[in-house]
Parts: sequence; C-alpha cells; structure tokens
Amino acid sequence: MIAIRPSKSSNYTAGLKYGDCLILVKNNNTKRRVLDSLINSERVQIRRNIAKHPNANKKILNKLKNDTDNHVLFNIVTNPNSSNKINKHIFQKKYFISYSFTTEKIYLLISCQREPILSSIIFKRPKDKWIECEVAKNKHTSRKTLNALLNYKGKYNDWIKSSLAKNPKIPTSFIDTLIKYNGKGKDFVKYSLIENPRINKRHIIALLNSGDKNIIRKIRKNPSTPFSILKKIIDKRY
Repeated sequence: MIAIRPSKSSNYTAGLKYGDCLILVKNNNTKRRVLDSLINSERVQIRRNIAKHPNANKKILNKLKNDTDNHVLFNIVTNPNSSNKINKHIFQKKYFISYSFTTEKIYLLISCQREPILSSIIFKRPKDKWIECEVAKNKHTSRKTLNALLNYKGKYNDWIKSSLAKNPKIPTSFIDTLIKYNGKGKDFVKYSLIENPRINKRHIIALLNSGDKNIIRKIRKNPSTPFSILKKIIDKRY
C-alpha cells in the first residue's frame, strides 16, 4: 500500500475520478481537508454527501449554504455540526421551503431539533398548510409550537386543529380546548380526538353528549373505549 501525503497547499483530490471522489465523501473517516477540496464539485452527489458528512464543520457547511440543490441544503440543516446562523439563512430561501419538505423530512427536522426554526418560518407561509399540519401532529414538536398552533386563527384552522388533535403527546388541556372547537371542520377535529391515545373517560363522555351519531359510532368502534361507556352505547343510553 502506497501512503499518499499531499502538501497542505496542494489540491488533495486533483486528478481523481468521480467514482473515487464519491467513495471519499461517503466514508465517515475522510478528513476535512479532503471534503473542503471537493466543495465546488459540479457533481451534486459529491456536494450532497459533503453536506451530511460527520466531519463537515461549520466552515465547510457555510461554504455550501448558497447551493441551489435542495438536498444539499436539507443535509446541511440536519447536520448536527451546522449552526443556527447557517440554518436560518437556508430556511429563508423560498425555493428551499417550497420544494424540499416531505412528511419524512419534516419528522427528521423536528427530531434534529430544527423545529423552532421551521415553525418560525411556516407561520409566515400560509400556503404551506400541510407543513403546519405535519408539525402539529408530530409527537416531537415542542410545547411552545403546539400552543401557537392551538391559537392559530388563519384560513386553514380546521386542517391544523384536526392534525393537532391527532398528536399523541398533546396535553389534556389541549384536548379540552379542541373538544369545544366550533369551526366548520369541528366534526373532523372530534373524529381525530377519538383516536388519540391521550383522550380519557371524561373527554369521551363530553364527546358523546354532543349527540352526534357519527361520533357515537366512532367511539363504539374504538378498541380503546372504556367498557363501562361501551356498554351504555350498546344499551342505547347515548
């Protein structure tokens, strides 16, 4: 085996084929100087792998923050080495917000603790209601953001409240508020609450007292409904 010891001033990857460069950026042990020498590669797969590399420090990620590829940008904001300053810069890019997010990516952003930045942006983008809905029903979303969604009064209130009602980590006080929700989509919010594992006997009785046949039917079919309530439904006492 021949040991290669390039000088610090030389381009470490000069003359290497694309395949070899790709192997380097996919290897978790590749040094920063190698990653840095490949930052300006025309091959997007090279830049995408650098952006998520464990050895890519803030200096390297900062050089990539203006990349036009959304996957590169997404890999940066989910890289634990990235800074809030870099992440905020990326989240302000309209093409990144409008294109890059899927359910899986929203989940990853929240689990990587990027949710505060994400939520600060989505409230300014009313057209992205599905992003707000994904944040609303994600069990990792912070209490602060959940509270903001609970108090949301915008155009897509029904969608967001229904998604919030599905969140298995919402406090019982949120459920009390959502039961009283009186928007056009109130029925869908209640349907979502019925399937929420956080709902208790008191909440179920409050829903039953609405007299809505669809709600009664859904509670009847819910395998988690307490036996005492189920028996009353079967006996047609509701």
